[in-house]
Amino acid sequence: MRKLLTAAALLAVAAASAQDAKTGGEPKKSEPKGAKVDFANHTGHFVKTGGKADADSTAEAVYLFITDRMTFDRYFGTVPPPGLAGAPRGARVDPVSPRLFDTRAVLAVIKRGKAPVTYTVESVTEDGGTVTVRYKAEAGKEGGGTATFASPMLVSIPKGKATKAVFVENGKEVGTAKPKTEKEEKKPDKGGQKGSQHD
Repeated sequence: MRKLLTAAALLAVAAASAQDAKTGGEPKKSEPKGAKVDFANHTGHFVKTGGKADADSTAEAVYLFITDRMTFDRYFGTVPPPGLAGAPRGARVDPVSPRLFDTRAVLAVIKRGKAPVTYTVESVTEDGGTVTVRYKAEAGKEGGGTATFASPMLVSIPKGKATKAVFVENGKEVGTAKPKTEKEEKKPDKGGQKGSQHD
């Protein structure tokens, strides 16, 4: 009987190993929870510098849930159309339009560092008033000397009942934000945090 049990255990181990070989030994990725949200990527903007000295102007990562144009303009400027004011020709952009905030909000990420960051949005879902944006972030080649980069990711979604945004970067939750307007008071940066979250 003991030999039969040992043989059965060995067969179970062999079967598990074969399954791991098929899947690469990695767990299956679960589908994002909640309803899918219509989203649009926006390009053609840069992060403003020289503004009010607070946590958002110095943090390595900032996560924002913006619901009005005034707040958006506080953080971001618009690159001139292709071919104008030195902007590269042929560069296709889709900037945030002046009237976008009539019906939509913007989820934004700003990452600062020695290399530019490229973003790829995978999904946006909503569950119980929380919007979750999942994306990949890949750092490029570092600049020389003391050069630093501020790389923005801008995603617009329809305005609704969402009261919180969760940002999942490369499979890991990295930040949260609540709807923000220019009228709200800014909290000073007391702890020198690496990331700035708006809860």
